[in-house]
Amino acid sequence: MFPLFHDPHSPWAFRRNEVDLLEEDVDEIYRLYGLLELPGRKLITTNLTMEQRLIQEQMETEELSEAEFSQNVNPLLLLQSSFPEPDPALEDFQPEISLFDELLQDTKRPPFYEQVFLWSDVIFKLAKEAYETGDLFREQAFRIYINAKLIPIKLSVAMQEEMQDDPLAEVIAEKEYRIALIYLDRILESLQVMHSFEHKNFEQELKMGSHIKQILKELLMRLRRRSQRNKQGFV
Repeated sequence: MFPLFHDPHSPWAFRRNEVDLLEEDVDEIYRLYGLLELPGRKLITTNLTMEQRLIQEQMETEELSEAEFSQNVNPLLLLQSSFPEPDPALEDFQPEISLFDELLQDTKRPPFYEQVFLWSDVIFKLAKEAYETGDLFREQAFRIYINAKLIPIKLSVAMQEEMQDDPLAEVIAEKEYRIALIYLDRILESLQVMHSFEHKNFEQELKMGSHIKQILKELLMRLRRRSQRNKQGFV
């Protein structure tokens, strides 16, 4: 398997621009369907459209995950954790080309993350087009559309947390890997429905998605084994 991480001091590891760009895409969908009230997101419970119901599914997953994390995390980990100050020089970074093009050309990104980033962009565009054509599978297409960009967001957080020598960071990384797998399962389920009943062929997208799922599961299991060894006092 190809290497998953580069030097933890690589500028990519601290570049928030990429995740910010992905989050903007997600938030724009929320705004479009009335499920985002700045500065915070507001849950509604009645008279939901199909789109709002599927967005609500994602938002509830986030809230449940955060609640479980808050309930289960050991308070001692908070005391043991360190929070480094951001580098001002990196915060002032300004690309000479468009941000998205610059990100696509960034060869310093971890290979697996780059694979996920590009795959998610492909299925995001495919799902958006399928949803906007108004065909029979608009609901499945929209489900893919709202979950696609969440996979690289969660993976980015998990990989960067895992680079830290910090017990709390390991817990956060595990949470992010688990949520990424939840969103990926939703995408694969809807892709399979569209592949099975439409004339369009999503075999390549399904194959890559299954490959990504397998590696995510391996990363999660590796992290859990390492965390268990650390708890038992092994290096």
